[in-house]
Amino acid sequence: MAVKYTCPDCKSVLRPANPVAPGKKIKCPECEAIFVPVPATKAEKPAPKKESKAAPKAASSDEDEDEGGIYGVAQESTEKTEEQKKGLHFGSLRDKYAKSKRGPAMAMCVQPANTMMLMGAILCILMVVFCIWAIFPMVFTEKALPSDRMKEQIIYLVCGICGFVYGGLVCNGASKMQSLESYSWAMVGSVMAIPLLLVGMWGIVTLRNEEVIAGFEEKPVADHR
Repeated sequence: MAVKYTCPDCKSVLRPANPVAPGKKIKCPECEAIFVPVPATKAEKPAPKKESKAAPKAASSDEDEDEGGIYGVAQESTEKTEEQKKGLHFGSLRDKYAKSKRGPAMAMCVQPANTMMLMGAILCILMVVFCIWAIFPMVFTEKALPSDRMKEQIIYLVCGICGFVYGGLVCNGASKMQSLESYSWAMVGSVMAIPLLLVGMWGIVTLRNEEVIAGFEEKPVADHR
């Protein structure tokens, strides 16, 4: 059975590994008071023999052995036990939820999606300029254009509008790919981006990756609510 000693100054409870020999003095680790320990089971408590508290905290090994050594307070073991319980509790919570597959999939789609978005935006800008060029002779002219020339400019205008829609679809597919919102639109945008410096091939290869497919199939966190 472990023996307990109480410091007469700060009332700290000391628990040495072995009982202290009768008449031998020990030092309290809290207030550094030196006293003759008395077991807690005894009723009589002799007056402690106080010494100066101004002694240095770091005592030599010889003095510790002569004075009976320094014993830890019983509360330390309790605090460590509580910290260990908290660590086990948080660890069980971390293992409860599986890691999301959308994060790695988004990381793989960022570069091809951004490149597709850039190429689609450039195509849209060029088509806007082309449409302005096609409209200009029909609007800003003093004389009416010949029928053949008018048909030609109208064809140019229609081609410019179609090119603008084409670039818009590429940008839409790149946006859906980057946000993992729609696998079908992402694939359509990649296929349509193949003529644009073969950027769509990069997108198709990325979309066929198993990790990317798993990221598209997993629903966002907001959909689980």
